[in-house]
Amino acid sequence: MGILGLTTFIKNNPQITEEFSLHSTRVVIDGNSLYHFLYNKDKLDFLHGGDYDQYANKIREFFSLLQSCNIQPYVVFDGGNEPNEKKFQTVLSRIERRLEMAIQLTKQQHDYCRVMPIMSRDTFIAVLSEITIPFVVCDFEADKEIAKLANHLDSPVLSDDSDFYILPLSSGFIRFESLNLTVQGIRVENGTLKHCLSARRYRVDRFVKVFPSLGKDVFPLLAALLGNDYVDKTVFKSFCFSIRSIGGETQFTDPTEEKKILKIILWLQSLKSYREGIEKIVSRSKDKDAVSLAIQITEEAFTLNATETEFSLRSYFMEKGSTVSNPIQGRYGSMIPTWYVSQHRKGIIPPTCIDVITLHRKLLIPQVEDPKSSVSSYQCSESIRKYMYGILLSEGVDEVQQNEGVTSKRKWVVEEFDRNAHVIMVKRVDSLVTLAEYGKLPKLSEIPDLSTCEKENILRLVINMPSFSIDDMTKDLELVLGIVVFWIKKAKPQITVFHLQSVLVCLIMLNVKVVRVSHYVIIRNLQYWFDFYKAFLIPGIDFALHRCCKQWQ
Repeated sequence: MGILGLTTFIKNNPQITEEFSLHSTRVVIDGNSLYHFLYNKDKLDFLHGGDYDQYANKIREFFSLLQSCNIQPYVVFDGGNEPNEKKFQTVLSRIERRLEMAIQLTKQQHDYCRVMPIMSRDTFIAVLSEITIPFVVCDFEADKEIAKLANHLDSPVLSDDSDFYILPLSSGFIRFESLNLTVQGIRVENGTLKHCLSARRYRVDRFVKVFPSLGKDVFPLLAALLGNDYVDKTVFKSFCFSIRSIGGETQFTDPTEEKKILKIILWLQSLKSYREGIEKIVSRSKDKDAVSLAIQITEEAFTLNATETEFSLRSYFMEKGSTVSNPIQGRYGSMIPTWYVSQHRKGIIPPTCIDVITLHRKLLIPQVEDPKSSVSSYQCSESIRKYMYGILLSEGVDEVQQNEGVTSKRKWVVEEFDRNAHVIMVKRVDSLVTLAEYGKLPKLSEIPDLSTCEKENILRLVINMPSFSIDDMTKDLELVLGIVVFWIKKAKPQITVFHLQSVLVCLIMLNVKVVRVSHYVIIRNLQYWFDFYKAFLIPGIDFALHRCCKQWQ
């Protein structure tokens, strides 16, 4: 969401930005923003669970483009949700909005609905690892860490998040939408022809000239009055209403009917000091305490404090820092083991697992599926999640009386936010801490000490994997088959032979080895049959087929 309306306003006022040729430089990339942009840009399929192979190709093409212009990227992802919960209502409203769009997609309303397939982030990170692009997952919110790293490198930030219009970036901010992804030529000072990408760059120094009395102090006020992810936009409603008739000359245009941003900018230009602005806002507001708190929260959210965190992205990228300087603290005071934090920052463990430890919360992202079904596709894997919660919450929890491995003690409970028909509802889920035929599950800190055989045994027991008597079967294939068996047992409605055949085709395509026939021939032949049968498809969605595939993911 970012700063409400600011992206549109700046797009309508191009004099705020400048033409810029991007080449021979380092850039800091907002990973969450980029993986959405690349999927949306090429209008890949949203409806059927994810067009991941095409998506992977688009990711490779993008970074190949950067390389051709001698641009060194550093990709930074968001981690878990902030433990202070300042953005929780924003996060929850986004999930609710995603569910609304998913429901619209089931009605074939594709024009404005975009629902990212749930494996798109994993695909993105897998490709980054494959092509050795440096990346990191922050512990929590990444925006300020991105800004600090960019300022240290004196490099621009690439993102579509309007928060970067407010954060003080020394080398500016480039929106992906303003980036022309066609390589162009530019002659540098010595006459050499360089490849580059043309873009429009925003710099705070250019915008801040409009507010000579306030300088950069204007940005937290602007973010607060417009509305941001950290505060309720209605807090400033009475104040914004009080400035509705303010006039004055301005170089800006605002095509919106309310002209809210233009009025706020004109009002900010009339101030003589930052303190004067605070006093006037508070004095004209009905709930003065709420307004004062909202301004304070916004100031903290958009001020770069060098001592705020010990986890330095600069050290991580520039010095290849692998040690964990500040382990993350769990909800009840225990410290998350350093091995786990390290794996989290490398993108190996999903960031949603941090939420389980720090907030005892799991947000199950809505998929496109039959809204008439009251049970979501995530129900299929609930038993696996219960064991996962038991291990994640194992540190620092007092021993309690247990009944068959289940305990209702608050410290072992996780709140799951999941779809129930047309709404998001919360469900309290008890963790499982003992496993039949194994006993008490290991603590999180004990995982590195387990042998590979022990880890495999726990996984086998969790998914109730049968023994496969197949010669020369690899461990990877055995695991996939074990998951297929779990899927067959748990899926509702039951899967059919067609589901199994589709999985088999995928396995062949992912593991094909060229012996005598080129894999391009195999792909061409499969594509022929896909195109042939496509002509016989009935418009709409086969929800039974759809749901089984979503449960597989």
